[in-house]
Amino acid sequence: MSKAEREKALFSKEQIDFFPPMYIETMVSDNIILALHEQLISLDETKSLSCYTLMALASDNGFCALKQGFITPKLAAMKSSECIEALVSSNGMLAFQGKYFTRQHLEKLELEGIKCMLSDNGLLALGKKWLTIDQIFLLPAISHIEDLLSDNGIIALRDKLLTPEVAASMCTQSLTYLLSNNGLRDLQASVGWAKRSAAQQQP
Repeated sequence: MSKAEREKALFSKEQIDFFPPMYIETMVSDNIILALHEQLISLDETKSLSCYTLMALASDNGFCALKQGFITPKLAAMKSSECIEALVSSNGMLAFQGKYFTRQHLEKLELEGIKCMLSDNGLLALGKKWLTIDQIFLLPAISHIEDLLSDNGIIALRDKLLTPEVAASMCTQSLTYLLSNNGLRDLQASVGWAKRSAAQQQP
C-alpha cells in the first residue's frame, strides 16, 4: 500500500487534518503497519500512546521488541516515551536478549533506574552478575544505583570490595564517599590489609 492508501485506511479526512503530521507519518510507517497486521498492537492501543512512544516502537528495535514480547502495548502505555526510547536502544535490546530483567521488573522501575541499568556500566555489572535486578530493588535510592554503577562502583563490585547488600545498608553520603577516589583507595587498602593479615595467621 502507498502512504496515501495507508492514511485513507487508518484515518478519516478530518483526523488527517486534526492530527500532527509527525503522528500520521509514524502511524503509516512500515513497522507500525506491520505490527498492526501481525496483531502485535491494536489500533485502539496506539491511541493511548504518545507520538514519541509510537516513534520508538516504529523503529526496527521497537518492532523487534514488540514481536519478541519484550515490550507490550500495556507496558508502552505505562511508561514515558523516554523510558521506551531507552528500552529500544542498542543497550536495551542487549539487556532483553540477555534476560537481565522481566517486564514485571520494568513495571516497577522508574526512568532513572532504567537509564542506569542500561548504561554501559549497568550492562557490564548485570552481564557479569556483579549486580542483579533483584539486588537493584534492594537499593533504597536512585543515588545508590548511580554510585554502584559509577566507574569506581564497578571496580568495587568487580574486585568484591563491596556487595550490593552492604551498599543498601549505607546512607547516601557514606556510599558516595566510599566510592569517591579517596574512599575507594581507603577501601582497597583496608581489604588488602585484611587479606594479608588473614594469610599471615594461616599455619
